[in-house]
Amino acid sequence: MFLTIVRHAKSSWDDPNLPDIVRPLNHRGLLAVGSMQEVVAAMNLKADKVLCSAATRALHTAVGFSEILSVRPAAFEIAPQIYYGDEEDIIDILQAIDNNFRDVWLFGHEPILSRLGQVICGFLPEKFPTCGMLRIKLAISNWSELLPNCGEKVFFLTPKDFSSK
Repeated sequence: MFLTIVRHAKSSWDDPNLPDIVRPLNHRGLLAVGSMQEVVAAMNLKADKVLCSAATRALHTAVGFSEILSVRPAAFEIAPQIYYGDEEDIIDILQAIDNNFRDVWLFGHEPILSRLGQVICGFLPEKFPTCGMLRIKLAISNWSELLPNCGEKVFFLTPKDFSSK
């Protein structure tokens, strides 16, 4: 089983009066989603299920990735706890996933994503930049078995890894 954790792409601050949850992606964020779509396509990664924060910027990031991941609409779920909760809330969501889903992608926010990665596989990046991806191979056969240190980092990639320097 696999879990891929993705931080939303760069959001816009053009309207400082806009509530945080509805901030859209900015131009740089849209470019990063496109860049990471190419990476995901080149790696031939697919997803059985997508869990996404209720925030607009996370939703737009997840939709962009879902096109490449070949996610069925019924397997795309918005989970408000990813925005409002903490890593324990997210683990509760993951533990309740149907075991028919073997490759789950989660789109959310910092600092929760870094802490989630640290809990599940012991990997704590110095920084989890926008549109960064942490892929974890889980040593479990059922989602209900998801516990601390049950996974191993497969890769941690960021848009800067693929930008021309």
